[in-house]
Amino acid sequence: MNLTKIMKNEIEDRLSNINWTPLHTRLISHRIGDGTVNFYGHFVYDNKNVKQFLDLTNKLNIKVWGPIKGDCYSTKKIIISKKVFKNFSYLFDLTSEKLLRDPVKLLDFISRLPEEHKLQAIFALIVDDGSCNRWIITVFEDKNKEVFDKVKELWDSLFPNTSSVYIYTTRKGTKVYHLNANREGIILLQQKIFESVEKYGSLANLWWKQKDLDLRYSKAVNKRAKELNYTKEFSEENKQKILGHFRKNKYITTQATVKLLNLSIDRVRLILNKLINERKIFLIDAGNKSRYSLEYEDISIENRGKIIIEYLKTDKKIYNIDAMKILNLGKERCNVILRCLTDKGILKQIRDGWETYYVLQD
Repeated sequence: MNLTKIMKNEIEDRLSNINWTPLHTRLISHRIGDGTVNFYGHFVYDNKNVKQFLDLTNKLNIKVWGPIKGDCYSTKKIIISKKVFKNFSYLFDLTSEKLLRDPVKLLDFISRLPEEHKLQAIFALIVDDGSCNRWIITVFEDKNKEVFDKVKELWDSLFPNTSSVYIYTTRKGTKVYHLNANREGIILLQQKIFESVEKYGSLANLWWKQKDLDLRYSKAVNKRAKELNYTKEFSEENKQKILGHFRKNKYITTQATVKLLNLSIDRVRLILNKLINERKIFLIDAGNKSRYSLEYEDISIENRGKIIIEYLKTDKKIYNIDAMKILNLGKERCNVILRCLTDKGILKQIRDGWETYYVLQD
């Protein structure tokens, strides 16, 4: 048995001896977000929505003072004696007051606890300082970079490679750090919440923010989100498939790319546009019959007009079907080019019964 496993088992035994559950860790984690410490070292929970917190203290058989009115914004305060956390602080050879007063130290200790404890800490932080009403959810935000960095470490230990950091600077020049979770993070978070609720009940979810997360989760796992994720994950592979097509073909159309990649037309256009932006392929014709090539071609009306003029120097007259063949365009697009040349006085339209053709103007 390695040293890490021995230390983990030792911590679990200590927590078990004082009957400290993951929900206890959740309760103390609320001190980091909407919690403060009063003059006496007691934990003060300060929030408009206190019902679930009171339900949690009741479930854990913890007596509280309040709730009492906090301010004019209908905020309510709940006070818990520092004695409640005495046994927990002794696990780390600290006084309960010192542990509560230092959120960085508290986060450091929580990071040593078993996974279920760390998860409940994250859930508490999302409830207090997070947001689930956008596509990319905010796990935590704070002005204190030291606290923020510890929260990020905690999240990354549970859900690696799923977070990003956004820094907002206020008008006064204060930096506010935001920890955001991507689609994969949302899915993994919700799955852990399902497991926690099954084991500990509804108090183990995100409380009043759970509905917002449910909506984000439903969008994260729907068909379109899966397609978007597939496009992103296999972007380079799909690009290589398209480029490989040009080993035997001069052009590829949008519809042919749809069949090649077996993706929706929107996803295909996104990949084709990336290749265009990278200057690996070039758009030859736009619209539903768009074509792409490895080589640049001048697709302007002026250049295509020159091709038609060169054709007429040899063949004397040109029908729309001839223009379609030499320009490799549809009927409507060829009509536009022929009419443009006629309006400029370069071509002359001749009607011969049911047929129409064009000749060079004398």
